[in-house]
Amino acid sequence: MLKKLWNADFSDYKYPNFKYVWILMATYIMIEGMLMPWPETFFTYFEKWVAQYPSLAFFGQKVKGIPLGALIIASILVVYLYWFVQFVERRAAKTIGTEKLRQIVVPHFLTIVLDLAVTFVFLLLIQYAVGVYIGKPFDIFNFVSLPKEGHVFQGLIDWYNSTFASIPTLIHLPFPIAFLVTIILADLPVYIFHYSIHWSRVLWLTIHRSHHTPEYLHPFGAGPVFAFAFIFLLPSFFLKLAISKLVYIEPILDGLVCLHVVVFILEKFSHSNPFYHVAFKNKFLYQLFHMFGSGPFHLAHHSAREGEEIVNLANLGFLFWDRVFGTYKKPDPEIPPVGLTNQPKIIMNPLRLYLSGFATIFYELKHNSPKHWFKILFGSVYYTPPVTKDFLIVSYPEKMVATQ
Repeated sequence: MLKKLWNADFSDYKYPNFKYVWILMATYIMIEGMLMPWPETFFTYFEKWVAQYPSLAFFGQKVKGIPLGALIIASILVVYLYWFVQFVERRAAKTIGTEKLRQIVVPHFLTIVLDLAVTFVFLLLIQYAVGVYIGKPFDIFNFVSLPKEGHVFQGLIDWYNSTFASIPTLIHLPFPIAFLVTIILADLPVYIFHYSIHWSRVLWLTIHRSHHTPEYLHPFGAGPVFAFAFIFLLPSFFLKLAISKLVYIEPILDGLVCLHVVVFILEKFSHSNPFYHVAFKNKFLYQLFHMFGSGPFHLAHHSAREGEEIVNLANLGFLFWDRVFGTYKKPDPEIPPVGLTNQPKIIMNPLRLYLSGFATIFYELKHNSPKHWFKILFGSVYYTPPVTKDFLIVSYPEKMVATQ
């Protein structure tokens, strides 16, 4: 059964009705909405924030225990997501065709579902291990309710609070300057991490390659796998808070939460072929996406042209760190061909998308002498051992295709 599933190519199947894709969209929206900031944490922060401003008391009213304002924000995000997904998928159906669209969307969506399951299990195992270590019982129904007293991660939360209280304010800058300094400095680790998963052959094959497989960028495109997007999100946010405390009297929580909401909204346009020309021709949108390193600037990073996958790795501050390290690239007026370098034909299978990198590494370790193991594990993507096998790529076309 597993062997049959491993060898299946989802692009060979004909999916009977487009309505099933709409069902996938709705499911995707619900799952992504649930796995954004933990709802209780988001609602708690919102409630505390509104309490600071008497004029916003109306938005602090509770609806079944949820602040009205937070409920409005969540509803707007869900409606926005649903509109965005429908618009992009309908435009895609007109350019590459409904059948081709389904063959791309379904395996990528299933890869996302697989990664969500792995992330969930990963978090459960962490809670179980911490619970055993500190002698607290395992509670599957409470494992993400961090604000509750007595949670197994309470010690981590206490450490977090005490650490931020001890961070000195080295220089008290005006708020706008402090905010700008914070987002630029905090984007450096993001740049380094992104560069690393493109440079390291192990990290590229096992974590990030699946994210670059779509030849038509769409909202279901698989992200970095094995929970890395989730794992990296919280430390990067805490780092921003810590840096902001160094240059401002207190952590700039409100501003950074708003920033993350804006980034979340704009990120959808970064992985969307249909919006490329719209954003490129509109001066306001172009500069907005330029400021956040999203839209056509990030889509250029998904180019299938050799060498262009290592450009525009940063996010904020007009791609500041790309400019510093020489990896900045201005988007071309015409959308580039996207996908893996030279747009190879790949096996569109969620298991292959998720696990093919590990299969390649294990195959290389098994079939090469130990003297090659170090480079297999720690070498760059430009290194190829004497014996190798790619479990995802089938062949390369004579010509690449760019699709609006």
